[in-house]
Amino acid sequence: MNMFEIGFFRPEKSMNRYLGIWYKKISTGTGVWVANRETPITNIRHAQT
Repeated sequence: MNMFEIGFFRPEKSMNRYLGIWYKKISTGTGVWVANRETPITNIRHAQT
């Protein structure tokens, strides 16, 4: 029944990272929801602290 996955992703040609939910079985990574669309993670070191 695992239809969705959650995790961090980075769009092509972007240094920003986002937390999102997407369909697990669609290979193109079709997003369903993005938590931080307005405030992406721009510094991965900052995100790890």
